[in-house]
Amino acid sequence: KLFATERVFNDAPGGTYGLSFPVLGAAASTLGPGEAADFFGGTPGHPSRTNLSLFAPFGAASAEVTVLDSAGNASPPIPVALAPLQRFQLNDLLASAAAPARATVSVLSGRIQAYATVIDLAANNDPFRSPSFSRGALASSWTIPAVAAAPGREGALFTSDLYLAVPGGSGGPVPVTITFLPRGGGAPLVATTSLLPGTARVIEDVVTVLFPSAVPGAGALAVD
Repeated sequence: KLFATERVFNDAPGGTYGLSFPVLGAAASTLGPGEAADFFGGTPGHPSRTNLSLFAPFGAASAEVTVLDSAGNASPPIPVALAPLQRFQLNDLLASAAAPARATVSVLSGRIQAYATVIDLAANNDPFRSPSFSRGALASSWTIPAVAAAPGREGALFTSDLYLAVPGGSGGPVPVTITFLPRGGGAPLVATTSLLPGTARVIEDVVTVLFPSAVPGAGALAVD
């Protein structure tokens, strides 16, 4: 038995820029009929493109892909039909939607592996992998293990963007409490915000914006 992972990267004169993909068993990383997952795109302050890939590891499969803008306005569904072992990619999928936009993959038949990459439009094309958020895993509390607003080696400056979304529901604003837990200990810092059902929001440079007294610094976030 073994572990496996891989990295896709751009080998540029100033260094390599890329991302790693966890390698999971197909049964543990697929969506089945009736299941859906959301994928976030980039932030308004950092122009980017989002590519969504769909793969059928077992047999023929089909799905619909819907783009939602920050206000929850949905595009007409995009039908996708996959032959066994076929991979299909939708490039720059969120280009027409106001950021922070997201894509929802809804599986109709078969089983599908889905992932998204968000690629910075700067010269180095620095990408990151947008994680799959299964609709079946929605929760009222999340722990984000690492955020930072601090300098690093070789002139690096680390910042963190926080994405929030309430995929469905109705009614008034949904309150959200965000707690910053400093890496070196100390008293937690608390901020609050809210979202309307069906909408998404990104808080760019979240540590600086919500917890300026913690800058420079790093830690974790609890989101409830």
